[in-house]
Amino acid sequence: MAEFGGFRVDAVFWTGRDGLLVALKFHGIPDSSTTISLTAAIEGDPTGLVRRLENQLTDLDSTRDTVQARIAQQQDEIDRAVEQLDQPFPRRAELLDTRRRLRAINAVIDLMAAPPPPTPSVPPAVPVTVTDWMPADLREGLTPDEQSWLERRVQNVAGDRAVQQAARTTDLPTFAAAFDTALSHALADPGSTEMAVAVMLRCDEPDWRHALYSAAGQAVHQVVRAALPPAPAASTAPPQRDVEPDQPQPVSPMTPAAIVAATTQADRALLDACTRQAVRVDHVQTAARSGDEAAFAAAFTTAMTTAIGQLDDPADVERLTELHGNEAFRDGLAQLVWSKLTPLPHVDQDTVPDSRPADAAAVAATAFPTATTAVPTAASTRSAASAVHRPAPTAEPESAR
Repeated sequence: MAEFGGFRVDAVFWTGRDGLLVALKFHGIPDSSTTISLTAAIEGDPTGLVRRLENQLTDLDSTRDTVQARIAQQQDEIDRAVEQLDQPFPRRAELLDTRRRLRAINAVIDLMAAPPPPTPSVPPAVPVTVTDWMPADLREGLTPDEQSWLERRVQNVAGDRAVQQAARTTDLPTFAAAFDTALSHALADPGSTEMAVAVMLRCDEPDWRHALYSAAGQAVHQVVRAALPPAPAASTAPPQRDVEPDQPQPVSPMTPAAIVAATTQADRALLDACTRQAVRVDHVQTAARSGDEAAFAAAFTTAMTTAIGQLDDPADVERLTELHGNEAFRDGLAQLVWSKLTPLPHVDQDTVPDSRPADAAAVAATAFPTATTAVPTAASTRSAASAVHRPAPTAEPESAR
C-alpha cells in the first residue's frame, strides 16, 4: 500500500475481539509488523503511525540477529535428528524388559482367572516324592527361594491324581501335554504371586521354558510309574450311608473345654462382656423365660453378633466375628450361656415399679470358666440346666405360715 525507507509496506486486515484490525509490516521482513485498530489508523494521528514504522526500521538489525539465531538453533536440531535416525532407542533394553514382565504378569493373571481343568474319574493318587530333577542351568537363573518354591509346585503336580493316571497309562511324549497344562496352572500360585511372576518371567525365554517343562515332566513320569499303583477303591472306601448329596451334615457344638482351648484370656473377657450385653436384650429375655432352648439360641446368637460388632477395637471385632462365625463355636457358646442362666422368681411388675426387664434373666457366672475353674461336665450341665429352668416355687399364703 506504500513504500517507507526503501521497503514496501503491506497491510493485512482481520476482525479481532476489538473490532476490525490492521497490521502494517515491511514486505519480506519477519517480525516487523505493527498492529492497530482500523479506526485508529484512519482517524488517529498519522505521526504516531509513522513513528511506529520508523521504530521497526531502527530495529531491523536486532530483528536480523534474532532470526539468524533462530535459524542456527533449528539447524542444530535438524543435525541432531539426522544423527539419531540410525541410533537405537536409548531405553530399548528397559522397554523390552518391561514388556517381558508385563507378559509374565498377564500370564499369571490369565491362569488364575481360568477355571481349573476338570478332574476325571480316576483312581486316587499315591504319595510320591520328586527330588533332584532341576538341572544346573535352570538353578543358575533362580534364587534359592524361587528354587524351593518351584520344587514345591512340581511336587504338587506330581501328587495330582489325574497327572498320575496319565503317567501310568501313556508314554512320555503323550504325558507331556497333560503335565504341561497342570504345571502351568500350578505356577499361577495366588498365595505367592511374586514367585509366580518371577518364574513366568523366565518362562518367557522359550529355551528356558522348554528345559523346565521337559526336566520336570520326565522326573514326574518316572517317579509315578515307579510307585506302587493305588489300591482298588472297593477295598479301601468306607461303606456309604443313604444320605442325600445336598443334605447338610449336622455340626456338633463345641464343648466348654474346646471353647476355652480355642480362645485366649483376652478373647474370653471380651466375649463375656458381649454375653452380658446380649442377655439384656428384650427378645433374648423373652426366649429365656419361655424355657425354649432353640428359641433362646437363635435370639442370643443374633444379639451376640450385634454386641461383637459394637466393640471399640476393629481388630477385636474381626477376631471375634471369625470365632463366632464358626457354627460349632456359636452353638457351643449358646448352649454354655443357656446352662448358666438363672431366672429370678417371678415378681409382679405392678408391685415393684422400679424393676427392670434385665432382672428376668441374669448371668449367674461368666460364660467362660477361668483357668482355675473346672470345666462343667455334660452331666453337671444337664442337672444345672434342669434346675435353672425349673419354675420357681409358689409362695405360701400368709395364713398357711
